[in-house]
Amino acid sequence: MGKIFCKICGGRVPVLTKEEFSEYRIVYMDCVRSIKKYRVETGASVQEAAKLYAPALDKFEELTGFRGDDAFHLYRKHYAPTYGEPCHKCGDYFQTRIRQVCRNCGEPRLRN
Repeated sequence: MGKIFCKICGGRVPVLTKEEFSEYRIVYMDCVRSIKKYRVETGASVQEAAKLYAPALDKFEELTGFRGDDAFHLYRKHYAPTYGEPCHKCGDYFQTRIRQVCRNCGEPRLRN
């Protein structure tokens, strides 16, 4: 499992592989359905209903060992294929197609 530098999370954090993301997505989407249902039934605000994301946060922690506090952010931004190839030296992701040096270890990107 590689890592990325996430400004929102405040440091280097793990990202989900395709297989892990498939598992996480099922739990995350169940949480979204629960929140929508809860809001319709109770008239609760999004902030009040956010506590229902707990199973998704638990699943992310189970898969990666990292405890986030924003399930939507983890769903959208902590998915490895989004970040291209990992560094051949340290395994962290380059995060953009144009970055030529690993942010973590300084190793240049290999040319194909």
